[in-house]
Amino acid sequence: PPAPSRREADVEAEAPRAEERPATPDPAELWRQVLAKIPQKSFLSTLTALLYPSGTEGRNFVLAHLPNDRTKIETLATANNRRQLEALLKEASGCDWSLKFVAREGIAPVGDIARTNPGESFQDDPVIQEAIELFNAKVRA
Repeated sequence: PPAPSRREADVEAEAPRAEERPATPDPAELWRQVLAKIPQKSFLSTLTALLYPSGTEGRNFVLAHLPNDRTKIETLATANNRRQLEALLKEASGCDWSLKFVAREGIAPVGDIARTNPGESFQDDPVIQEAIELFNAKVRA
């Protein structure tokens, strides 16, 4: 078969391709990664436990908090704390983010979720199940 003409080759090279975009990050997962990097007993850890990842708006990472926590969040929103959290977000996601804090009623901060899950799920661990059966034990609440 004859080789394609130069014009045909140019048309093939210029054919539009599907635009590749990075997947939209899961805000809750990113926030968990950030929280994991903050020392447990630090002041920053205490304040970040009041926040709930609400989503993204462009390059803004939106964190919701209860309206009653406004003064605590103002402390968290200081330049130094904000810079530290934005750096941790960049480390976790590879993207530059600006934090946006919004007050919302009826939210459950990630810190509360993290505190309740381990207590509920430890019984599902196969090692715990085996120990319960081996010692004929009962779990008390």
